[in-house]
Amino acid sequence: MAHASEVPRPAPTDIAALAERAMEFRQRLDAAKRRIAPTDFEWYPYDSLSNLHTLDRLLTGPNRSLPELASGKPILDIGCADGDLAFFLASLGHQVLAVDNPITNFNSMRGLRALNRELGGAVEIQVADLDGPFQFRERGYGLAFLLGVLYHLKNPYRMLDFLSRRAEYAAISTSITSYAPGLYESVVGTSIAYLADVYEINRDSTNYWLLSDAGFRRLLQRTNWEICDYLLIGAPGATGAVGEQRAFTLVHSRLAGQKTRLLFGKGWHEPEQEGWRWTQQHFAIRFESPLWEEPREVSLTVFVPPALIERFGAITLAACANGVDLPPESFSTSGRHCYQRLFRDVPLFEGDIRMDFSLDHALPPDADDPRERGIVVIDLRLR
Repeated sequence: MAHASEVPRPAPTDIAALAERAMEFRQRLDAAKRRIAPTDFEWYPYDSLSNLHTLDRLLTGPNRSLPELASGKPILDIGCADGDLAFFLASLGHQVLAVDNPITNFNSMRGLRALNRELGGAVEIQVADLDGPFQFRERGYGLAFLLGVLYHLKNPYRMLDFLSRRAEYAAISTSITSYAPGLYESVVGTSIAYLADVYEINRDSTNYWLLSDAGFRRLLQRTNWEICDYLLIGAPGATGAVGEQRAFTLVHSRLAGQKTRLLFGKGWHEPEQEGWRWTQQHFAIRFESPLWEEPREVSLTVFVPPALIERFGAITLAACANGVDLPPESFSTSGRHCYQRLFRDVPLFEGDIRMDFSLDHALPPDADDPRERGIVVIDLRLR
């Protein structure tokens, strides 16, 4: 019979209990590091697991269960340092991908690799230049950690936009500034990013960006994230110092986790730089994930171009779901609009729902643009 201390304990769910379990796991990590006893590199000097105590302060309600957020899918730890958090999550039974760049990692990822060997290959490791082209090995992740990474990236917008298409939830932290050099008034409510000089912040040349609080929130919004919980740590500096605060947030992607497929050849043009797409007069989409709950709601966020209203006065958008007509809606002004329809009793064809959309008018090809143009689709989903 196994000794009582050897019987596996069930993994905790609440973040407070998870943080306490992590403190126990740290002893196992410390023992592994002592056994490795490296002579050619030093361990990452900061306590990555302490972030779980901060998450305990951040998370509320159902968000306090990281296993529930991950929902059985792989977990990402981006900018993982020596992998302390990744190894802890793996010890709880999660599949974890630890991602970092040897060029910017504290010990060129030698600590991460040594620990992984010592712990029996507990996590998957991927080398990636987060400022260059890269792909994660899995297409979908339940939860991602991006803690203390954004300000080390040359293009944080690209990273957050990329991640929103692959992870359903993300825990993110970054430095926040209330003041910027040369400005004497607080920038808390202004959406700005400050580009630091070499060695200006912590004598670290990889510190590129400091965001204001409003700037960070807008960056999340523009890259398809919805804020679930948000926490600012530290007080705004009265002396105008930059980077005196840190923001922690749990965000939910408006894009990931929903298996949608644009039906190419069915009214869609290639994506623009911002990720949105022009449609033709008739366009279609297929929701591949079977959603058995009733009722369902389709939500389509669109931009109606001024030229369309100037030419036709108004346009009407109609839709049907698997052959069932939904009530149309007319738009008489240009700008951003939302088409939302609740529907029931729509038959599922092989578990899918096909949505066919139709406009009563579209802009024909002209000298400026050879495409037929209907509306711009910014976001769409089936709830």
